[in-house]
Amino acid sequence: MTSQDANDTSGNGITEPPVLFRIEAGNPSPEDIAVLTLVIAAAASGGEEEPAPKPVLGWASPALKMRHIGRPGYGAWRAEAFPR
Repeated sequence: MTSQDANDTSGNGITEPPVLFRIEAGNPSPEDIAVLTLVIAAAASGGEEEPAPKPVLGWASPALKMRHIGRPGYGAWRAEAFPR
């Protein structure tokens, strides 16, 4: 006897899918059952993994926005205006 034979209740070889949930009381509408099914399926899926953040390179680096300490010397104030 296999697990398929245990689920076969009609005797014609067709197995029934397992019951995911059962409504014990009340009279829910088909829309209520659909919403409940979606909520349970979403909770069982576990969600998506967040992708790893990509490193910031080149001109987009936040380090370039920080102010640099000027070097003393002739034309140093003018040199500070140019990117390094």
